Amino acid sequence: MEQKVLQTIKKHALMSKGETVLVGLSGGADSVALLHVLLALKPLLDIKLLAAHLHHGLRGQAADDDLAFVQALCEKENVPLFTKKIDIAYIAKEMQLSIETAGRKERYAFFEAVKAQAGATKIAVAHHLNDQAETMLMHLIRGAGMNGLSGMVAKRADGIVRPLLEVTKQEILNYCTGHQLSYQTDLTNNENQYNRNHIRNQLVPYIEKHFNPNLIHTLSHTSQLLTDDEQYLEQTASTWRQTHQVGNAMPIDALKKLPMPIMRRALRQMYFATAEYASDLGFVHLQAIIALIENNKTGTQIHLPQNVIAKCSYDRFYFEQQKDTEQYKGGLILPNAGVYHSEYFNCTLTLEIISQGEFEKFKPSKTAQAFDANILQDGLIVRKRKTGDKMALKNMHKKLQDIFTDEKVPKEKRDLYPVLATNDAVIWAVGLRRAHAYFVTKQTKEILRIEITGGKDND
Repeated sequence: MEQKVLQTIKKHALMSKGETVLVGLSGGADSVALLHVLLALKPLLDIKLLAAHLHHGLRGQAADDDLAFVQALCEKENVPLFTKKIDIAYIAKEMQLSIETAGRKERYAFFEAVKAQAGATKIAVAHHLNDQAETMLMHLIRGAGMNGLSGMVAKRADGIVRPLLEVTKQEILNYCTGHQLSYQTDLTNNENQYNRNHIRNQLVPYIEKHFNPNLIHTLSHTSQLLTDDEQYLEQTASTWRQTHQVGNAMPIDALKKLPMPIMRRALRQMYFATAEYASDLGFVHLQAIIALIENNKTGTQIHLPQNVIAKCSYDRFYFEQQKDTEQYKGGLILPNAGVYHSEYFNCTLTLEIISQGEFEKFKPSKTAQAFDANILQDGLIVRKRKTGDKMALKNMHKKLQDIFTDEKVPKEKRDLYPVLATNDAVIWAVGLRRAHAYFVTKQTKEILRIEITGGKDND
């Protein structure tokens, strides 16, 4: 396996002579094998090794045992170790994220901090071929373009490298057995509490048994094909931008002439160059941007993730970074029809004026409603619930707190529900109830359709 990893390192130029490599060391079989392999290759690669371990504050004594194990291993191998303990359950609650997502964010933030502190140039993580297959399936199920379906890359621009990406989990376990390497076992990996565990423990074995026993390698080949195609398309879009983009603007006529795959990538690249922080554009965002460009009405704009606005101005299209779009935590002003993104709720709101004819075909749902726009003259805001919120139902005013209780929404999840309000009047608790006064009637002159997609990651 060491030779196989060496080939991966050379093929993807993961490390250079003289570099300092920080190994993410959980204490499990994958990371222990990674450290052992890199120690064996260290003289040949001429690299310096460090290790980092994040204690998530979960699993009680088992997590303490992981930390003690990693400390003993690094002391034995003479590898400098950086550790940190956090309360990920508290952080996940504050960030309104799942434990899994919050843990990943905090883990990589810690690795980056150690990398900067210790002067490391690369961060080596222990993702392997099985992880690649699980990632591709997870993206496919959630919905993704070619970039998402390509899976993980062996080398990222930010210094993350994956030396084990071309070896299987079984090869890693065999390596540990062959070299008599002890490691920690996280029993929660056998539980199906998280999406990835469902895929690992149930979906992959099912597909291997009933459809394709070589699924892991098949998906690996598919990943390589998609990655090659994606890189070509990205480079083509980048080259086009270099010759057409002026400052942060692009000519609309030239954009319209692009093949759709190149246009989408050029827009994504331009967005990423504008946004202050790394984020992503979903399908609904890109479709809204493309519609904006096709219509090309000067002054029209779309609100996107990371407080970025997409605008058309005469013959130019551009992105603009905005400040303080959300006036307070969870509050996003919706001044007129358009597409908006709430960072707090991680959802996209589409506001559209529709005709009576369109309304007659409209089917309201938990995430789509229509309102009498003339009554909403004071504008709208999407925010989280506030103490004292009430909603005017047909024959009564009811506290929003009581509506949550009636709908059996757990207290810890109530802040995940967007509330649409005009002034202090709640018109819609998304997914639950809406106010009676704003229903569309035959006398309604202007109808506002509001649809919400996405939402908090609260698996």
